[in-house]
Amino acid sequence: MISSRAVPTVEYIRCSRSGQAIWWGRKGLRRLVPRATGCSLALRKTHISSGRPSYRHESLVGLNPPSTYRTTMWLLSTDRAELHYYVSPEEVPDGYAILSHVWDKKEHTFQEIKALSTRCEGTDTNPRDLLHPSDKIRRCCEVAASHGYRWVWIDTCCIDKTSSAELSEAINSMFRWYALAKICYAYLADVSSSELTSKTRNLHLHTRRSGSMGSSNWFRRGWTLQELLAPSFVVFLAADWGALGTKADYAELLEEVTAIPFQVLTLQRPIADFSVAQRMSWAANRQTTRVEDGAYCLMGIFGVTMPPLYGEGDMAFQRLQEEIMKHYDDSTLFAWSTKPFAIWTMQLRPVEEDSLAFGLGCDMQDHDSHPYLCAPNPSMEFYNIVMSFAAYQGTPLAETALRPTFTLTPYSARAHIPVIDMADLKCTLILMPWVDTDTNWNVGLLFGPCTSSSDPSRPLHCICVNRLAYWAIEDGQLACLGRKWPPSSSRIRWADVDLLHRLPVAARVDPRSTLRRPGLTLDTALRAPFRFSALDVWRYQHYNWLMMSSPSTLWRSDPEHPQWDGSPPALVAFSDNQGVRFTLRFGRCDAVAPPALLPDADADADANTDADARPTQQGALWADVLAGPGGDDANTRPHDCATDHIDRWTLRTKVFPYGDSEHKATWFLGYWKFRVAFTPCNLNPDTLVVHVVPRRHPDMPSMDSASYRALYDEVYLVHNLLYYWGVGDIRKAGEDVARTVEELKYDVEAMDPGAPYGGGEERLWLVQQTRVLWEKCCKILDDMKRDPEDGQNPVPSSPVSHGDS
Repeated sequence: MISSRAVPTVEYIRCSRSGQAIWWGRKGLRRLVPRATGCSLALRKTHISSGRPSYRHESLVGLNPPSTYRTTMWLLSTDRAELHYYVSPEEVPDGYAILSHVWDKKEHTFQEIKALSTRCEGTDTNPRDLLHPSDKIRRCCEVAASHGYRWVWIDTCCIDKTSSAELSEAINSMFRWYALAKICYAYLADVSSSELTSKTRNLHLHTRRSGSMGSSNWFRRGWTLQELLAPSFVVFLAADWGALGTKADYAELLEEVTAIPFQVLTLQRPIADFSVAQRMSWAANRQTTRVEDGAYCLMGIFGVTMPPLYGEGDMAFQRLQEEIMKHYDDSTLFAWSTKPFAIWTMQLRPVEEDSLAFGLGCDMQDHDSHPYLCAPNPSMEFYNIVMSFAAYQGTPLAETALRPTFTLTPYSARAHIPVIDMADLKCTLILMPWVDTDTNWNVGLLFGPCTSSSDPSRPLHCICVNRLAYWAIEDGQLACLGRKWPPSSSRIRWADVDLLHRLPVAARVDPRSTLRRPGLTLDTALRAPFRFSALDVWRYQHYNWLMMSSPSTLWRSDPEHPQWDGSPPALVAFSDNQGVRFTLRFGRCDAVAPPALLPDADADADANTDADARPTQQGALWADVLAGPGGDDANTRPHDCATDHIDRWTLRTKVFPYGDSEHKATWFLGYWKFRVAFTPCNLNPDTLVVHVVPRRHPDMPSMDSASYRALYDEVYLVHNLLYYWGVGDIRKAGEDVARTVEELKYDVEAMDPGAPYGGGEERLWLVQQTRVLWEKCCKILDDMKRDPEDGQNPVPSSPVSHGDS
């Protein structure tokens, strides 16, 4: 045995290719220690002036295999909250506790804990007592110590996030660390133990809708999913750190809240028993602060590892799916849907021809509908059906040992799959070995040709917008989508097909656009009559609206008129997955008219100005809305001066219905109306900035954050319109202005901050700020009724910004 005095203070350890441990100190290489299998390594931290971690050997009989050093970890002592280093979680004496929680705005970091420990060194002060303003670490240490644990791991302070190598190791090892913990404390900071009386502890009464535990934000975070699944023993703690119960105690409630089967929570079935799609469904309603963490927090659930690359955005989830494809033959990874209400395509009952064409006859060039094998992010609809991966049941394929295979190439995912052509629908059905466990029906994937192939000899294929369909073979005929195909057309064949599995590289190079959607060229000119703000364009993408403009109408080759001046009109189309739904036209009237009244216009000064010095008068700006693409004559069709001139609109805004307001099937992405408004551009007052905000139907309460965001944007827009167009316009419009504000009242009052679904803190913030803005609008209306001679200005001194509101 090597004495502790024989081992010098070192700064780090690494393993050589020969399996020996190379000890490095300040003076370089000190010694080589032979490896001996099955021996343990215990280290005790010592302080050196360099500030880097160093260790003294206490008992060294030999070294474990090099793999041991890949899961090193820092732990807090529960008695003093000091950091100690261990080469692996298995080496921690008597095991360790671990904390699962939702991060607050202020959390103690690794560096702060180290600095606090250094400050208290050589004194009688306990660093644990100095942990403030956040006392989460102190309270966790106290609870763990009271339960007999010497060590605890907390993600906020036990990872040196300034080291990319240590952060990568921690992210890839996180699931394992939670799985090896003796106990996991799940701290629910928004749950009070006083709310959990003996009656509400009843698992059947204590549901998500009743609030309290089931509605805790802990159940909506991404990282807490693996923190619930990995440990064998999870104890839920209330805000006062009192124990509520274990995950086994609350298994039925947790199944309702998280959709995770209670057999998993009670350790009756391992996670590996469930298909990839089912495991993905557990994460579908969870959020993470960083986009990339939506993928990184799922690695342990699938047993895959990959280096984290913060800054890659949604590409992290694409990489995760590709890693899963490498390790699993479970193809249910592709059993997701872009639309939560797209279940109709999966029914065996008859489907109307118009509806069928509506869902399948989509433009495969429209890459914004994401017609790929892999999902764009974890929030996609993996939870439409409970999918299992099984052998073909009750079909001619049941006798074959073959299964679909998918091989990734730079060009596509090369698929060897059994297919049935459905020529009438211009699509092909992939007979996947998927079974809906609720109905025991087979499920397939629909795809069709894609015209964006860069190699004509290898045609590409895209997945249909409504991608999933139930199928069965009955009397030799294919039953699918409510129809039956004769044996000649339902012959099963194995084919090699190139399927797009993710957004092509050409579209990822420029994040401002996709293959189909060009940039809005009218935004690029300083003195264009109209412009969209960058923030509004982001909102359209947030609402999942797709914009297309026609650059040919915006630029001219005439040297005397090199820039578009409003004629012919510009067309901006808004579309969803089924194509263009409505088109906004913007233009300038050919008839000469006075320019639109702008805010703070001084009419007297304008009247005294020399006529020769005035700018040449131009026609009034106008706008209207056309259903669908508008037709071939959209550029030349005349407008209606009485209704389309923007300066005649109250506050330069108007609400347009979308299609037939009585038929929900014609609504646009669940919205039945939209507001179009215009404000002066800060760069050039003669340019009008276009704003388009959607509106939900009053009979359909807004339960999701996207709907709340749309309503907030509309109230925010109306408030700023009251500022931009001045007191004179407001008083002149009178009741029309009051009606514009009043019609928002119903929607604002219907906002529910306690709704069980949505975005948590974001939703609550939207509800509060929307009501504040609406009250400000009402105050302006009240001030407007006062005598104009009283000298009070009802309009705010400056427009409200998103940050100020």
